[in-house]
Amino acid sequence: MLENTPEAMQSAIGGYIETVTIAPNCVVICNEEARILDLEFNCVLHGVSFAGPILIVGLEGKRKIP
Repeated sequence: MLENTPEAMQSAIGGYIETVTIAPNCVVICNEEARILDLEFNCVLHGVSFAGPILIVGLEGKRKIP
């Protein structure tokens, strides 16, 4: 399990944190400089393409998707 700290998340994605909301209770945490660093393509989620390692996380206490 990943510790819920900025340092642990930065270590997991290999750089500066950027968050992209993909649902009311779910975000992708990715490397803000992935394209600048020419990291390998990862995936496309909800029309957004990601490169490098990502974390898909739920937001505790947020409303659920109907």
